[in-house]
This record gives sequence, structure tokens and C-alpha cells, in this order.
Amino acid sequence: MSLPLNISTTHTLTVTLTDAAAAAVTGAVVTVTMVDTNGTALTGQSWPLTLADQTDGTYTGTIPAGINVSAGGRARAQITATKSGAQAYSETVFDVVVDTED
Repeated sequence: MSLPLNISTTHTLTVTLTDAAAAAVTGAVVTVTMVDTNGTALTGQSWPLTLADQTDGTYTGTIPAGINVSAGGRARAQITATKSGAQAYSETVFDVVVDTED
């Protein structure tokens, strides 16, 4: 059974960018889009979300409350980094788990 859920708290997302020599990459534009298993953007947020450059190779952003997901399903965070015409792409899969209290 799949239940529609609404994430009621915010979450911080941190992405660290390094080059092939493991040096920090600053000055990139980093975006994230959260999608369901069909590749459809999750509702409740205007995507993509642009992460803030912290000038040390890390990029942070807040995933706001109000995103709608399905319990027991999988979702993906699609992360894209672009700098000087070069682009990197990463995708992180996570399971949506419902924790119930009696």
C-alpha cells in the first residue's frame, strides 16, 4: 500500500564538490530536484532548488516542509553542478519510511 505523505519538517542538504585531484570546487551552480521513481518531480516545492556556495567546496540548501512523497516508495535527489560550461551530475536514491508510534 502506498500512502501519500507530506514532509512536515525542513531538512538541510549539503553537497561537497571536488575535482579529480580532490581539490575543493568553488563558484559552481549546484541545483537539486527531488523526483519519484517515475522521474516526476515531487510536489510541494518549485524545482530545481539552487544550493548556496559556501566558498569552501560545500553547497547547502534547505529542503522545505510540504513536499509530498509516497510511503514505502523510493525517491531520488538529482544533483547537477555546472561551472565554466562543464557539468557534473549525481543521483542519490532514498527509501521513504513511515515511522508510526502506538
